[in-house]
Amino acid sequence: MENHAYLQEKEALVAEIHHLDTTASPMWHQRYMRFAGNVRVALPHLTDEQLQEQFKHAVLNRQLSFLDERFPLDVPRSWKGGSKAAVAGLRQRPAIVGTFHTGSYRLLVHELVRQQVSVALLVSRSVRQKQEGVYRDALAGAGYPADALTLIEAEHPAAGIQLIRALRQGRSVVGYLDGNLGSGMQPQLPAVSFLAARISVRIGLAWLAGCAGVPFIGILCRRTRHGAVEWQSHNVTGGMAAHPRAMAEKATAQLYGGLAEMVAGEPWQWDNWFYVHENYCDFSRNN
Repeated sequence: MENHAYLQEKEALVAEIHHLDTTASPMWHQRYMRFAGNVRVALPHLTDEQLQEQFKHAVLNRQLSFLDERFPLDVPRSWKGGSKAAVAGLRQRPAIVGTFHTGSYRLLVHELVRQQVSVALLVSRSVRQKQEGVYRDALAGAGYPADALTLIEAEHPAAGIQLIRALRQGRSVVGYLDGNLGSGMQPQLPAVSFLAARISVRIGLAWLAGCAGVPFIGILCRRTRHGAVEWQSHNVTGGMAAHPRAMAEKATAQLYGGLAEMVAGEPWQWDNWFYVHENYCDFSRNN
């Protein structure tokens, strides 16, 4: 049974955002215009009315993701197909997990720890400074051991070495494929097709998996219309790659294909619409 406090706060968020007016303040207008502009590049057929509706759903999804993190044990959740068995396999053989900011994107680490998987989470320095305490408080509040999670800063020049060390210690590495940061400069990022657009992507996680000889697994989170959370895993590669970069580009493109399939019908599932203009190939980062 869901916690009464969780349900009460969820209902309040739904009611508040249902009445959201994007013209009520410069802040909301600016956020909507960025969201709508970015969505239109990839999904040019959407009408203004549809974009307004998708924006409200996206705002609600983000707020629910923060709420889920506060009440992680009260969120209805499930693993689709054989995904739960694949995740259970991480207890015996660690892997690199690539995910996206979709659905209840803040809940995955908690769920993996709940499944007794030790995790090394790759995050930016600013995220670690702001959110490490939140992650640890949530895990401690659920009764999980303090050493179940370690955080690694993506910008650190030795991040790759730290990730390899974590894998050797039996931890699975989790990173967001649609994050904007990584160790070192990568001036020539590969591009992949994404709906009606092309975007530059980071392939470091898949490349590291091929070099380290560990599986590279994609996990996509979806929030249902009723508020439940579903995860779907895809074992993209199984170990050492003869040509790590080529494998990494192919594997990353495959996972972006799965993301595109989801957001083509439900754009609001992806939180990165607010930032993806930085990765569109036809747009300058200075725009």
